[in-house]
Amino acid sequence: MSHESEFLSHAVGFASRAHAGQVRKGSDMPYIVHPAEAMAVCASFTDDVEVLAAAVLHDVVEDTDATIEEVRELFGERVAMLVAGESEDKREHLPAADTWKIRKEESIEHLREAEDPGVRMVCLGDKLSNIRSIQRDFAQLGDGLWQRFNQKDPAEHAWYYRTIANVLKNELGETEAWHEYASRVDSVFADIEGPAEGGGTSPPARTLYPGPCRLTALLGQPRVAVFSQVEIDTSRCRVSTCRSGACRPPRPSPYRASAPRPCGGWCR
Repeated sequence: MSHESEFLSHAVGFASRAHAGQVRKGSDMPYIVHPAEAMAVCASFTDDVEVLAAAVLHDVVEDTDATIEEVRELFGERVAMLVAGESEDKREHLPAADTWKIRKEESIEHLREAEDPGVRMVCLGDKLSNIRSIQRDFAQLGDGLWQRFNQKDPAEHAWYYRTIANVLKNELGETEAWHEYASRVDSVFADIEGPAEGGGTSPPARTLYPGPCRLTALLGQPRVAVFSQVEIDTSRCRVSTCRSGACRPPRPSPYRASAPRPCGGWCR
């Protein structure tokens, strides 16, 4: 067995043990099927063994007792970095539904800014596996499907999956995996307004964003902060330079003091 095959087999074994006893949300399917599928998707467009290892390991830190230190010790710094990039800060002290949007915005920001293209490769493997499962279950359950998730508004899921498609398109838009992903997203969310994979129409009119700000780009009117969030009415945006009819309020990011946050991820 070659070193690369042994390395990847070790990653698959570690993930299988870490996810032992877990099942996919709303089903009896062993959880390991999902990261294994994510790895297979990545293998369709890359032979980078560290990317493939990270794909099969991408949920072990977020959803099991495994730690990023274990991943780093066993598989190296780059694999640990790629796994960390797929691991959300769950904010366990807060209800998951309340933190869903900010966690997804953080993930999107990381996807955009990551220098290593492996971050976006692992993401595509993960998200294509997810949207396959969603489309399959949606055909059986219809809108009842969304009740199994922390975020029960399908429009928010549409925003997230469409934004991911846009972010990944530049590097991975020529791959069959990206085209399958974009097609499935368009199919699942066909009845929900918002940008298609190319970023055509406007985002939902009202969205919650983290942190305080003064919305000088939106009619010069600051909105009221509620539970550390600010509600922005994007339907009244008057920023002429913005793409897709969205807005980019000039305010400090709650994560990086020097960088403004985009309006819902629609224009950047």
